[in-house]
Amino acid sequence: MQLENSNPFGPVNPADIAEFEETNEITLPSDYKDFLLQHNGGRPLYSKVAGTDVEVKWLYSMIEEPAWASLFNALDVYEGRIPSWYMPIGTDSGGNLYIMSLYKKNKGVIAFWRHEEEAEENGSDYFENLTHIADSFTEFVHLLQPNES
Repeated sequence: MQLENSNPFGPVNPADIAEFEETNEITLPSDYKDFLLQHNGGRPLYSKVAGTDVEVKWLYSMIEEPAWASLFNALDVYEGRIPSWYMPIGTDSGGNLYIMSLYKKNKGVIAFWRHEEEAEENGSDYFENLTHIADSFTEFVHLLQPNES
């Protein structure tokens, strides 16, 4: 993956990821862990998602600040709003999310979550505002292409 600035807030190490997984009682897919270790978030150089009308503005970093770039902040903000076995991994320029499934049967699946169509209540049980994007983080990365502007 090509980013405008790899490790914009500094690198993350395997111990940081292991602590994150233990604290949140999750296991991240290995391709996503590799991305965090290599880049720790950032703005993709190619941001248009092939076959869609959406773009990726930012992939979250394992940092506390700034809040807009923080995976930790995104987990807090969207808790109870997105399906409970998904976690936010990035955003578009309109405040919509890219979320990754951590459920064993579809682990690693990436979906696009539209906040404009968010459920008023019980957001964690609501799927009408989700669009499947890719079956893995690796596939998601391969879908990114240059913008047409």
